[in-house]
Amino acid sequence: MKTRTLRLVFGCAFTMMAFISMALGQSVNGSITGEVTDPSGAVVAGAHVAAHNLDTGVDTSTTTNSTGTFHIDFLPIGNYQVTVQASGFGTETLPAFALEVLQTANFNIKLTVGTSTTTVAVSAAAPILNTTDPTLDSTFTATPFPTFR
Repeated sequence: MKTRTLRLVFGCAFTMMAFISMALGQSVNGSITGEVTDPSGAVVAGAHVAAHNLDTGVDTSTTTNSTGTFHIDFLPIGNYQVTVQASGFGTETLPAFALEVLQTANFNIKLTVGTSTTTVAVSAAAPILNTTDPTLDSTFTATPFPTFR
């Protein structure tokens, strides 16, 4: 009888520990991954990728590696919007989506060539040539050239 009681106690304890470890091992996170390319299909290394949680307002960001891929792991479930920026390219913002438990959302993002902005500063300066009236600022006098005999 004593052996049966010990088996029952150890069996129940083992079962409870198994259930507790399973409950603690549950994840309520998801991941976002993908590849960033340019219009020709070449990978874009060093692009800034930001995942904005629309429910909490928290931004989580990373940069693409040398193969143009990115991974943002351990994101709380919720609604997200992904924005990608890279030097020389336009900013790409993906439509909002819901990230579910244990989901890995995969996006392949093609950036467009950005527009360059040039700023020209014009300052007022005196004109080099007076075009408003026919007066001269200096007077020239004629000097005779020496004659040689």
